[in-house]
Amino acid sequence: IVQVACGGVRTYMIDSTGQIWTCGGLGGRSGPDNKENIVIPDLIMGLNNIVQVSCGSGYVIMINNKNEAWTWGHNSYGQLGQGDVHARLLWPTIIKDFEDVVGVSCGSNHVAFLVRN
Repeated sequence: IVQVACGGVRTYMIDSTGQIWTCGGLGGRSGPDNKENIVIPDLIMGLNNIVQVSCGSGYVIMINNKNEAWTWGHNSYGQLGQGDVHARLLWPTIIKDFEDVVGVSCGSNHVAFLVRN
């Protein structure tokens, strides 16, 4: 495991191959795993080449090795950066026209990105 991010009730981990693992509870669940109360870390299939992950209150943002930001989860305050307040609970969505992302830090219901320029 090369990085760990803790949200309100769920933890996400990146392994050395760039895959995402998760464990924790269902409250404020976000992510494509669609499972609740995971007591042993579980691999989220289909997410690869991830270099950074950060969690807020019921949402997650990850950055891949192409410096693209992918978001999923609750979005009541627009914290997913998608230009709306619609939740994306089943699968991550890329933030379009947002390139060269090299860092991310999530608060409870807000997020800050570090971009290369």
